[in-house]
Amino acid sequence: GLARNAHGVTGLHQIYLTNDGTNAATEISQIVGSEYSKKRMIGQFAGTAVRFASAGKTLIVCEGIETGLAIRLLTGCDSIASCGTASLMGVVDIPDRVENLLIYADNDPAGMAAAEKLQKREQSRRNVSVMLPNIGNDWLDWLDYWGIETATKSFANVILSCYTI
Repeated sequence: GLARNAHGVTGLHQIYLTNDGTNAATEISQIVGSEYSKKRMIGQFAGTAVRFASAGKTLIVCEGIETGLAIRLLTGCDSIASCGTASLMGVVDIPDRVENLLIYADNDPAGMAAAEKLQKREQSRRNVSVMLPNIGNDWLDWLDYWGIETATKSFANVILSCYTI
C-alpha cells in the first residue's frame, strides 16, 4: 500500500503473500535459504498511513494493513488509515474534516500505548474512541477466531464488549 500524508505519497508498505493469500515469508525462506521478512516499508512513514479511501467524517485508525482489511470486512467502512506500526499510529496525521476518530488498537502494551497517545492528542479536537479486541491481539485475530460469517453477523455485539481507554 502507498503511505500518504496531506502532501501526497511518501512511502510504500509491501506485504508478501502466496497465490492463496497466505504469508509468503516461509516459502521464500525455503527457496533462498535464509530468514525473509513478510513485510517491507520503504520511504518516509512518520505521520502517514496507508489509506483505503479518503477520510470521511469518521476515520478508523489501526496499526497494520492486514488489521485494516479485517476491520473493513467487519465494519464495511472504507475510511481506514493503517499506520504500519504502533509507534507510527501514535503520530499519524488526522485530517481536520474528521469528527469521529475510532482507534482500533492492538491488544498489547505497544498498541495500547500508541492508542492512548493518539487519543490524548486528538480528544480536544474531535470525538475519539479506542476499541480493543476481546479475543486475540488484533482485529484480524478476532476475525480469524470467529470466521467471516459469524464475525460480520455478531460484530455489533463485540463493539459493546470492548472498552475505551
